[in-house]
Amino acid sequence: FQPAGAPGAQGGINPAAGARPFIPPAAAASRPAPGMEPKIMLEKTSIEFGTVDEGKIFDINIPFQNSGPGPLIISQVVVGCGCTNASVEVEGRMYVHGDNILPGSKGNVRVKFNTENLGGVEKKTDFKIYTNDPAIPENLHAPFGCQEVKVHANVIKRFAFDPVGNTIEFGRVSNNEANEASILFKSTKN
Repeated sequence: FQPAGAPGAQGGINPAAGARPFIPPAAAASRPAPGMEPKIMLEKTSIEFGTVDEGKIFDINIPFQNSGPGPLIISQVVVGCGCTNASVEVEGRMYVHGDNILPGSKGNVRVKFNTENLGGVEKKTDFKIYTNDPAIPENLHAPFGCQEVKVHANVIKRFAFDPVGNTIEFGRVSNNEANEASILFKSTKN
């Protein structure tokens, strides 16, 4: 494992959708006793999917371990957009946010990245893991630790339509007359 660097309710919160800012529970807000600091060690702090086709759903696990002498608390996992979903497992069981993760315990942050409706864009998003690890920099919503994990992909549109906009206007249509229009539907793959 690599250290998480200088610096889960399932699904997290999508701040872009107008959700209230996260306020950590009291358990995460109290500073660990000296010599009893937890230490979250994440295997990676960025996920690079490269070039992918629109419509694919990717599942990835990011292993972590509490390598400190005190209990680690993950108070929340917050996703940056609706295309990303994150949850936490510890020792093979779903983690209840705010519970202690004992020293030496291992877990996974499970990330689902959905590329549906993202075609033709370079998608950069993230999710944040709020912990009581005092070695991770503070954040407005996390008194000791907000570990950010970046997600990046170039999403290729599967199909292109002409006319652009994917719609054809027929105007006023009668039951007694035929109306025709054409749309060009083509693959964007070479």
